[in-house]
Amino acid sequence: MQFRTHPALGEGDEELFREALDDGSKGIIIAPGHPAQLKVWIRRAAQRRIPVVCVATDAPGTERLTAVSAEPFISGAIVGELLDRIVRESGTVGVFTGDLSTIDHSEKVRGLKHSLGSLNGSLTVSGVIETHDDETTAYQQTRKLVSHDRALRAIYVSTANSVAVIRALEELDPERRIAVVTTDLFPQLVPFLKSGRILATIYQRPESQGRMAFEALYKFLVEGKCPPHRIKLNPHIVMRSNLELFLDRVSVASQVRNHTLVS
Repeated sequence: MQFRTHPALGEGDEELFREALDDGSKGIIIAPGHPAQLKVWIRRAAQRRIPVVCVATDAPGTERLTAVSAEPFISGAIVGELLDRIVRESGTVGVFTGDLSTIDHSEKVRGLKHSLGSLNGSLTVSGVIETHDDETTAYQQTRKLVSHDRALRAIYVSTANSVAVIRALEELDPERRIAVVTTDLFPQLVPFLKSGRILATIYQRPESQGRMAFEALYKFLVEGKCPPHRIKLNPHIVMRSNLELFLDRVSVASQVRNHTLVS
């Protein structure tokens, strides 16, 4: 097994894919940041009978073997329902995501909007900000949003790029009027969950995703068993009340935050 890591989702994955094909890999597991760009590479792998498993997000319309991820639409819908029940005042929700060309990111936004719309509540999405997992962009855009949107009642960060958002809120919203829901679980988030700065985080079970992706690839290569077209995991809600039950997974979650191609 060989791990190849690229700096950010959607950056450098084509080069890594080429390396994996050139090295004679028998199978590939990848988090496809920009599925359209990888379509030709997944097709080349299929032509060589090299199975490709997507993890964390999908590459629909390609010849990949399967995709393993926490169901992104449900993740967004959970956030919408949670905010609708917690936030008492009418107003807006700001959404910070990575890149809407990434299926996982766009589906979370769609799930949030669908949930808020179906509940007929008092919250609406004010805008969706793409930060491309850049901390400086997230920090600056948070300050801009808080300063300009006086009706802002909540923020949903649908990727792991949430620390910069929290840093800006600590400066501009010391009274913690704005409810915050984040994504994933890693050491930097723990103090903010314990203090109540973060209302909840959506835990996408990265260890389970990686294990199930490897098992699907192994069973296909060794046992000839074809996995389901998609393998969906139920996301977990982590709040201050149940945080202790998840703390033993924090170190594992922090290790898999880097985007990796396995071949």
